[in-house]
Amino acid sequence: TWQDISGTVGIDVFRGVAAYDTSVIVVSETGVIYTSNNDGTSWTSAQIVPYDGSTPVFTQAAGGNGMFLVTNQAGETWESADDGATWRQSTNIGANKYTVSDLIYGGGKFVAAVQDSPADDSTVPNKFFVTTATRASIQDSALTRWQESATPPHAGPYYVAYSQGVYVAITQTGEMAYSQDAMVWLELDNPLGGTFQGI
Repeated sequence: TWQDISGTVGIDVFRGVAAYDTSVIVVSETGVIYTSNNDGTSWTSAQIVPYDGSTPVFTQAAGGNGMFLVTNQAGETWESADDGATWRQSTNIGANKYTVSDLIYGGGKFVAAVQDSPADDSTVPNKFFVTTATRASIQDSALTRWQESATPPHAGPYYVAYSQGVYVAITQTGEMAYSQDAMVWLELDNPLGGTFQGI
């Protein structure tokens, strides 16, 4: 069953949601992160980053390994090791060469699907970036380190999901790839028909 909680969260432009244990976060374009530590019964909110009125501050969120990780299309990241109570800015995914199309947690890893950014002069193939960051590692003040995957079999951009030990990714045109470690990707036969914005 579903319950309407919009009256307790407020009016905003929501772009991502993530959860682990009893903690849930909702991130918005306007730089606000909404947090619940009791399965969504009550919420608090905080303006984490100022909003310029046009560029979305947050676009993706994921939770796992005792921490939350959020990002925007430019690959800037913020992370929390205390169930969303406080946040710090961390490592850029792909060093400004990519834009982020998706971010998930699964199999003990955070996985970001990225594509070539039009904001710099380089041309790079679409990739995935992977980190095994944990609450303990970021509590030690270590910045999250991202590993770059091998080049996947399609031009992308990809959307990615995880289940039962396998990562699966799909492009907007239905081409699909899979991986057991999110680092090496293989093509799945028989692409799906249609236009896709997630998996």
